[in-house]
Amino acid sequence: MENYTFVELGDKKYPIKFGFNALRKYSMQTGTTLAELNNIGDNMSLNDALILIHCGIEDGHRAAKQKCVLSLDELADSMDGNYDECARIAVEAEGAHSSTSKPTYMRFFTTATNAQSPTERMRINSGGDVNITGICTATSFSGDGSALTGVESW
Repeated sequence: MENYTFVELGDKKYPIKFGFNALRKYSMQTGTTLAELNNIGDNMSLNDALILIHCGIEDGHRAAKQKCVLSLDELADSMDGNYDECARIAVEAEGAHSSTSKPTYMRFFTTATNAQSPTERMRINSGGDVNITGICTATSFSGDGSALTGVESW
């Protein structure tokens, strides 16, 4: 059985799969090498991001045994909206990656009331430390989270 999921774009659902076939197609269309695929999100252009998503949708259709009729232009049009970014989660490399170590951190952004753009609110580093912007850094939580250990202000 093929593994794929669905992505909703507007009022339509499309099968999507990011396996080797999607990465192969992306590599062929963008000239990205196998070594560069290891850092696929670093400094990716908007066009390359759309190509990657489109390759995933094409591979999802292949896995679902359906014909993909969504063009790259239609994909870009479906992602246009009358809204600005208001929140996001970013996953980024924390140091150099190797075959035995891939340190990463996650950053969480939200937009405050009466604000126009998102601000980082929380970060989880590769060691598992949780930094809550303007409040604290905690190395561990205990119980229901009401008692923090290793708390430092920043």
